[in-house]
Amino acid sequence: MHTRGDTMIFVEEDRVLFTGDVVMSQRFLAAQNTSSITTWLSTLDELASLAPAKVVPSHGSIGDATLIARDRAFLQAVQARVGELKRAGKVERRSRRGAWWRTSRRNIPSGATRRARRLRRVPPTPKRVEL
Repeated sequence: MHTRGDTMIFVEEDRVLFTGDVVMSQRFLAAQNTSSITTWLSTLDELASLAPAKVVPSHGSIGDATLIARDRAFLQAVQARVGELKRAGKVERRSRRGAWWRTSRRNIPSGATRRARRLRRVPPTPKRVEL
């Protein structure tokens, strides 16, 4: 899904579904490095099975179940295209800090790098003082 902490609420009596960031309206779906398109798609299937009359996303306008269908179609297209590129050998798996990390670090001035290193240092544990 979008993140590990996604929350959705369905008000059964009114058939209103609050989707958080799992479904968007007038916004691009935002995936994280912990997102799973497969899990996201199965979640969208579960949400669609609720047959909501209204869908309230966290971003954009209120809509109906077509928002779920639209986002599902988009994620399926992304999943299919990535699969094609992988099979063609054009996508390589990278670690969380892949080449983009090394490249971006080269663009940081050395003074900024030194300051960042100093900021990352953990301050010493304060000594306990008995009174």
